[in-house]
Amino acid sequence: FGVAKATDGDLAITTLVTETGQLVGTLQYMSPEQCAGDAGDIDLRSDVYSLGVVLYELLCHEHPFDLSDTPPVEALRILREQNATRPGEINRDLRGDLETIILKALAKERDRRYESVAALASDIKRYLQYEPIEARPPSAIYQMQKYCRRHRVAVGSGVIITALLVTGIISTSWGLAEAVRERDRAFDAEAKATRELMRANAVVALIDDMFSSADPHERKGPNYTVRQLLDDFEGTIGDQFEGQPLVEASIRHTVGNAYLGLGLPDEAEGHLQAALDLRTHQLGERNRLVLEMSGDLISVEHNRRHYVEAERMIRVLLEQVSDDEDLASFKQSLSHRLADMISHQGRYDEAEPLLVEALETDKRNLGDEHPSTLTSMFRLAVLYNNQGRYNEAEQLYLETLEIQKRVLGDEHPKTLGSMDHLAILYFEQKRYAEAEPLMVKTLEIQKRVFGDEHPETLSSMNNLAALYTNQGRYSEAEVLHLETLDIRRRVLGPEHENTLGSMNNLAILYMNQGRFADAEPLYMETLEIQKRVLGEEHKSTLGSITNLGELYLSMKRFDDARAMYEISLPAKRREFGMGHPWTRIALRGLAQAYDGLDRFDDALPLWREHQEFHVAQAEDPAASAQMLNTAAWDLLTIEHTELRDPARALPLAQRAVDKSGGNNYAILDTLALAQHLTGDTAAAIETQRRAVELRPNDKSMAEALARYEAALQPDETERESDADKDN
Repeated sequence: FGVAKATDGDLAITTLVTETGQLVGTLQYMSPEQCAGDAGDIDLRSDVYSLGVVLYELLCHEHPFDLSDTPPVEALRILREQNATRPGEINRDLRGDLETIILKALAKERDRRYESVAALASDIKRYLQYEPIEARPPSAIYQMQKYCRRHRVAVGSGVIITALLVTGIISTSWGLAEAVRERDRAFDAEAKATRELMRANAVVALIDDMFSSADPHERKGPNYTVRQLLDDFEGTIGDQFEGQPLVEASIRHTVGNAYLGLGLPDEAEGHLQAALDLRTHQLGERNRLVLEMSGDLISVEHNRRHYVEAERMIRVLLEQVSDDEDLASFKQSLSHRLADMISHQGRYDEAEPLLVEALETDKRNLGDEHPSTLTSMFRLAVLYNNQGRYNEAEQLYLETLEIQKRVLGDEHPKTLGSMDHLAILYFEQKRYAEAEPLMVKTLEIQKRVFGDEHPETLSSMNNLAALYTNQGRYSEAEVLHLETLDIRRRVLGPEHENTLGSMNNLAILYMNQGRFADAEPLYMETLEIQKRVLGEEHKSTLGSITNLGELYLSMKRFDDARAMYEISLPAKRREFGMGHPWTRIALRGLAQAYDGLDRFDDALPLWREHQEFHVAQAEDPAASAQMLNTAAWDLLTIEHTELRDPARALPLAQRAVDKSGGNNYAILDTLALAQHLTGDTAAAIETQRRAVELRPNDKSMAEALARYEAALQPDETERESDADKDN
């Protein structure tokens, strides 16, 4: 369970813990007292409510409340004040005791609910055994009805004898046959309801076990984490649901997505694949549930950053459903994800037409302000940002944000997502004065709506800390990093990947401050846990090894740095390939370490490989402005001067300016340097002036302009001297 937050247009489901240590659901699963935000009112009956929502979904096949595209504040009001549609109005078979059980669990007032999950489970078991339930007063007639159901044979014999006597006097044989058919239909309906209740009972037992494990008063202790809970439970699934394949599929699907939400794709994959196999066998390959579950396996590869494999899976799925008009929305969703995977591989020009087409289709079919249209606008803005087309990205973010605020509200998750990305856009351009108020406002809303311990709140705290770090406001950054780390340790556990990420971020801050003695033990502790929990070649483990290498470079401990990079580089080559930026970072680090050790013959081929990769990317006609700029800058500034080639850099830098629309200050700065180094300093001055106009407060832009103007000055002085001699 967990409150959903939009990230790049998708909903990321995460898990939280209540004040009493019990699991909380997504927004739809939150009890009225949780919505009110009063921790003192949260107890075991809050879990009963969440479980009531699960039972409602299982039996009614829909949520008690439709909260899609509802602003969080309005959603919380609905959950506190409105009653769900009675299950019996959705499905006549649910009328009676079963409806009473569900509605008791969903009661707005805690005192009207079951006292515990065990009490709810007991009442369901009474229902299955045809015993009187405790959810309403057991009247004499009501108890007699239940007695008859429990003792069907004995009571039924008496009823049948009486019925036959009466029938012999006043009925015909046709009437008796019709009565028998009616009885059979009733038995069939009862069997169907019993099967549904068996499914619900299995889920009740599951969640009862899970809630009991999470209770801080139980033997597990108050620091028992969600990861530990899932690990303890997952091995029992096959035994608990033997002979109930669809129930097992639903449970494995839930557990798999819980692992995925915790950032554990390896643990998620087995459950999601097993759920897919079970549902495929029972429902067939073309069933909508089966197709959507295939999408979950794509998310596994996405989470692993295996973008090539994720792209392949999406294309296979698109081909599978290409001729099915009933799945138009599903195909649209897959197209969005395909564009995302292509973008993640840096193939921005290939992704752009897909996203433009998706946006045009949404506007034409759904209108300018439909949530799907807004998602398409957001995705295209992200693409422009990645391409370095900052002006276009900013304009689209602002347009999207204005509509989201008006249609969805200031506090809707997708509105907050757009605010967050706009702030990051400003951050990347070093427009800190514009980024900071957006980050602060986003964080304030998230704390108020989602709570201090929600993953998106913590992510925003981390972003704000990064901003403070880049501004040199180290003490403020440290406070935020320490607070984030403390919460993640307490809520997620000391070995969760996000907790380790916070430790890593704090170490980076210390390194930037030159506090190497504080940074090194934190890096070492992070790395030790990652090796033990995630494995020697997990992406996060390799990232920490690389970071430790960077620390040693900063400390001029070049041999220690070499040792780190010689571990991480081969592993990153195998895992990610040379095309991944993480691999190139390790390659560059190892080259720097060799240079520091005066092993120039070992360093030079690494520098050459690093450079040639960037240039090869840039020479592709479809190369983005960012790719072109990176290659040109490398040709101009690479540390080994024999590899510098301004003449080769100049056309790449000019193409980068053309592709970016001439409005990216960093790309203009590169072109100016290329013009200066190829002898056209006058052109460099004009280009650098444009960069300064875009970044008037950037000291480095102004200093570069001053250097070019100073370089041109001697030539002008010399010409004036020659003119004086002629006169």
